[in-house]
Amino acid sequence: MFVMDLWTDEIVFEYTGRPMFADDAYENIRLALLMYNAEMNYENNKKGLFKYFSQHNCLYLLSETLEFLKDKEMVKPGMYGNKARGTGNYGSVAPYARRCIRDYLLKSIPLITEKEVDGEIVQEIKSVFNYQKIPSKALLQELAMYTTDGNFDRHDAFCFLMLLREDKLRLLGDTSARDAGQNRDVGYLGKDSFFEKNYRKNDLNSTRSKLKFQ
Repeated sequence: MFVMDLWTDEIVFEYTGRPMFADDAYENIRLALLMYNAEMNYENNKKGLFKYFSQHNCLYLLSETLEFLKDKEMVKPGMYGNKARGTGNYGSVAPYARRCIRDYLLKSIPLITEKEVDGEIVQEIKSVFNYQKIPSKALLQELAMYTTDGNFDRHDAFCFLMLLREDKLRLLGDTSARDAGQNRDVGYLGKDSFFEKNYRKNDLNSTRSKLKFQ
């Protein structure tokens, strides 16, 4: 299981384990979703998780059938029960998810660092790729070694996360969460003087900092 912060577009949590009882794993997942106020796109071919969440009145934590998959006619949404939530791992869903993974890993993002030069704070900006910011070495190894014949649970979990990310970004107009935060109008509360004063170091338009692009 992976949890992603859609605002920063980064993985913030990973849970990997094999408890003695399946319900123990389901409970760990449920608690993680509650802690991060997250929504889960799960593999609804697997039985057990839906029933556990239903017993604990937590079905709202499970994503409904993703809209863009329905629009592409890649899945047939169910009306009731397990098939009304999550995504099935069949047909063209898996290959499409792997394309989403590729696009995410190769997405270039700015990385800002600061250092003092001759008594002045200088900001350095360089581009890095998302795969360079993934904290899970095991996930990167599985992504590199993936074959259709092997057992790659982290890869599969990341596929379902990327599908959910794709669905959310389409609701934002096919822009990343980071870009959506930068295109606010002047009335946006993030432009309040409090944030301008206290978070100036992250403001690329600051006249007090010199920018060096690499």
